Amino acid sequence: MKRKPLSVILVLITVCAALLLPVLTSCSNSSGSDGTKEITTPSAAVTDDPSASESEEATTESKWFEELNFNNTDFNFYAWKQSIIEYEGEEGTGDMIQSAVFRRNANVEEKLGVTLKFTYEAGNSSTFQAFCTNITNVIKGGSGEYDALACYTRSASLLMMNGVLTNMLSVDHLDFTADCWPQSLVKLNTIGGKLYFSSGDIATSLLYQMMFMAINNDVAKDRKIEGVQEKALNGEWTLDYLLEITKDAYVDNDPIGSKDPTDSFGLFTVSHPRLDIFYIGAGLKYVEINPDGKAVISEDVTCDASLDIIDRIQKLLKSNDAYFNTDNGQSSYMRDGKSLLYIIDGTILQNHLNVSDFDYSILCAPKYNADQKDYYTAVGFPHSMYCIPFDASDKSMSGAVIQLMAEESAKEVTPVVFDTSFKYRYSKGSGDVDMFDIIRRGVVFDLGRTFFDQLGGDSSSPVRMWRNDVYQGTNALVRSIRQYRTTWSKKLDDAISTIERYEN
Repeated sequence: MKRKPLSVILVLITVCAALLLPVLTSCSNSSGSDGTKEITTPSAAVTDDPSASESEEATTESKWFEELNFNNTDFNFYAWKQSIIEYEGEEGTGDMIQSAVFRRNANVEEKLGVTLKFTYEAGNSSTFQAFCTNITNVIKGGSGEYDALACYTRSASLLMMNGVLTNMLSVDHLDFTADCWPQSLVKLNTIGGKLYFSSGDIATSLLYQMMFMAINNDVAKDRKIEGVQEKALNGEWTLDYLLEITKDAYVDNDPIGSKDPTDSFGLFTVSHPRLDIFYIGAGLKYVEINPDGKAVISEDVTCDASLDIIDRIQKLLKSNDAYFNTDNGQSSYMRDGKSLLYIIDGTILQNHLNVSDFDYSILCAPKYNADQKDYYTAVGFPHSMYCIPFDASDKSMSGAVIQLMAEESAKEVTPVVFDTSFKYRYSKGSGDVDMFDIIRRGVVFDLGRTFFDQLGGDSSSPVRMWRNDVYQGTNALVRSIRQYRTTWSKKLDDAISTIERYEN
């Protein structure tokens, strides 16, 4: 089965539709917490509904691979090192995820006649540029050493800009209409009829990077707060209510007289990237497709809702009712139960929250206000994107292996990670099970995050500047928006023009 490249016009129309649906009540007015400020509610971002994969068609196993046999050829992955079990597993360890990944790989090897081999290199947020430099040099050397890449999200866009990846829409056996590939992610990253990387069931890290919240039920009981998760399940979990229950939660537990890690708070998170939960959770976008089909910097960046969220979270921080500990101290905070609410992701759930003694419940990101129809879920950058280098020796084999790994992951790995682990092993009750479905259903992708580095990266991208305004209180975004909007627009246009010129 060969997927032909889509036309530029059709792709942009499809992306536009994905970005605009579903839509919140656009430009509706509501008052802020003080009743004095009119707020415009933004349109929704791009989401995926995993329930679509439960269709009757999805239960019929595809047999497209039956006539393929690559005669025990070594298939070489170049992959970034990460702590999540994603690439290789072991049988007989007692770890269900290890076993599931092992079975997936064994199935792929048996059905296609390949031997999967992995070469690892550091490639996280502090090392991804070196990762990209090294593999770019290898690919440009034309050795054909690697058949596929699995890389940190920011690496994927950088490698795309380096021009060393293959347009995956032109590769035999890859089927991006299959349920194992999130359709909004595929549509969002298809630019000029070309798709250079994707993720989905093939990447367990994508599930672990969903951002959400947990409430300490012991602290809630002490503060006489009841039914928070029930309100969330009923669609009533909003920023207003979060601020209400965290008000006056700060307790100074030592004689120092100032906020420090020994104290207790209403809201805790370990790093500024998790502030994205408020922006994405409000349905705000960084980049959107305009009526002419062009990707543009969204007005959401400095809309009323965006600035209102910045202002209100800043006030929460200044009141000492919230604490962002950049020293990576989540372990003790989870263990000691020092906060009412925690902003977390799947890795913290597994490694810290799940092994704590206190009673907790899972919460999705809050809605911006009561007018917002749906919940939305931000996804952290540390998840894997899968790509094919342009010098791969047999791209048909690369396509077959990646596609079958994604399909086998959907059958073997995702149910163990999401259904067995998240929804049952790490859950305290049926409310958590339902909440995890809401969280996964609301996952959002945004071109502004795809082009994070091309739009300014850690120094001046709209994503980073929005975070900085919240936790540093600089208001740099507001003061410099005219200058930066022009700069961002030019960088976005340049990036897309570069991609559209590639022949790979």
